[in-house]
Amino acid sequence: MPRKSKVVPTVPETTAKDKERLAVKVLEDPNAFDPKTYEFDESFKPGRIDDPTSVHTVFELMECLKTNKDVQAEGIFLEVNSDGVYRYKRFSSREQILEQAKKQVRTKKIREAKFHEDAFAGDNAGLVGDDFVPLLGGPFFKQQYLYDYLRSQSYCNYEYNHNPLARAVVHITRDFVLGRGYRVDCDDKKALALWRAFEKVNKLEEMMEAVVKEGSKDGETMIWWLPNMDVAIQYQDAPGQEPAQGIIPRIRMLDPSTCWEIVTMPEDITRVLFYWLVFPTQYQIKTGSLAGSAVPTAKFIMQQLPASDVMHFKYNANHNEKRGRSDLFPVLGYLKWVKDYINYKLIAMKKQAAWTEDIEVEGSQADVDNLAQSLESLGEFEPAGSRFIHTAKIKRNYLGTKDNAGGEDSGVMHGIDMVAAGTQIPVSYFGLSRSAGQTRASALVGTEPVAKKFERRQNEVRRIIQCLWDQFQEKYGVAGAECKITFPEIIAQDRTGKLKDIKMCEDAGYIARETAATLAAKELDVDNYDYDEEVQKIQAEPVKPLEPTVISPLTAPGAAPKPGTNVPSGSTSAVTSDERSQVSKQGTNL
Repeated sequence: MPRKSKVVPTVPETTAKDKERLAVKVLEDPNAFDPKTYEFDESFKPGRIDDPTSVHTVFELMECLKTNKDVQAEGIFLEVNSDGVYRYKRFSSREQILEQAKKQVRTKKIREAKFHEDAFAGDNAGLVGDDFVPLLGGPFFKQQYLYDYLRSQSYCNYEYNHNPLARAVVHITRDFVLGRGYRVDCDDKKALALWRAFEKVNKLEEMMEAVVKEGSKDGETMIWWLPNMDVAIQYQDAPGQEPAQGIIPRIRMLDPSTCWEIVTMPEDITRVLFYWLVFPTQYQIKTGSLAGSAVPTAKFIMQQLPASDVMHFKYNANHNEKRGRSDLFPVLGYLKWVKDYINYKLIAMKKQAAWTEDIEVEGSQADVDNLAQSLESLGEFEPAGSRFIHTAKIKRNYLGTKDNAGGEDSGVMHGIDMVAAGTQIPVSYFGLSRSAGQTRASALVGTEPVAKKFERRQNEVRRIIQCLWDQFQEKYGVAGAECKITFPEIIAQDRTGKLKDIKMCEDAGYIARETAATLAAKELDVDNYDYDEEVQKIQAEPVKPLEPTVISPLTAPGAAPKPGTNVPSGSTSAVTSDERSQVSKQGTNL
């Protein structure tokens, strides 16, 4: 950016009253006044809750009073009563202000997805009749509040790592979408060679696994093209610690939860200005030095990335929303409910499997204390072969709990059904006991909807790879080169039937032999098939006569009819040696 020319400020003539106002303003905020330019910074700066003189808003005042018990406050506030009438009300102490703040519960409910968030607060909180309903439509009320967005990110990450059903949803999506992996082909050999190098240095195959898995968990994918051809990420490094620069550009995936804001033009979210990142890095217990300078144990990063350096893809969101939602977002409450329900059932079963010992002593309290003291010396469990000598006044009984469990628990099944419906993944895919014994027909019917879901996610991943290809070739490769991206089939069809269909289309003249051969090789999982090379290999093979079993595997070789003769249906004739030789020669050209 060009440097601005230095302007020498001129000091205007001021009166004594103006100087007094200026001095008061400087004392109120010494950082707002620049004595070199005689200008004030009028931009809004959030207050600090530890500094009462810096607070601006009512919310900051409340947080300041909660944090600093020695701070006193009073003021006149604008409130609205139950009839909707606005009025001014004075509070003369911090206690009155905080007490009034507790009564204003409505301000705590204006958050998106309160149902899902509060479902984690307790056993039954938020599950019935406590839904979030936006006041109005439009993009303003559809955007996720930052606080709720970060909470949903945290909950989805927690459930993915601690809930078997959530983990299964993410991994099933990854396994079906990628399968054995994707493949990129291009007729332009130079463009393809450059892309292969780009794939290798950026470990794109591993990255695509993370794109599908974390995209399902986070609801977003952010890919950062590192600036200046850097091979690693840097942030305010010491001199000599800057990363090296490479020939091939590097890309990195960003954690969406570190992006606090996608700054755009308010009326058009596609006009992105920059991405604002705020997050602490990992903390290292041990560190070292590089280029003669110590490497810090941790950093707190506040960084703005230009829009041209970041590729952002979102899922499960409206078109006018900036941020995406996780595949787990609609079922967060049910995931917790199912897990808690099963844990309670396991605890109950554990108690049912346990036993207790009831000892009845007929005597005084001293007799009970003496017996308890003697039993404590034996430990929690008596050693095998222990002997107990006592009078008939002491009775030892073993008690067990009654087993109330029996049959299928419909409660947990309802919860699992809701998880399956919300994620569009059949219950049979989770490998639960209730899915055993299903017929193939029922399994195929349940597979059809989820296959469409996985195909749609494949298209989204294809779009990501296509964008990477276009941007790489435009800036660093062959501009205008086109690629073909291939994914494995979601559900494998009958290979024999498809090969028959390919042969039928070739015989009928619907497709060329080269196309038929390429499709057949694909069905046989031959990834490096080249039709021209294969034809040359076939022609180079020695000519072999057709085996009798190839001509007719069940009967003797039939006679070839002479030209101009009609052979009745179902009749056979002999084949001469010359005719068989002629047939074998023609067969090699098929």
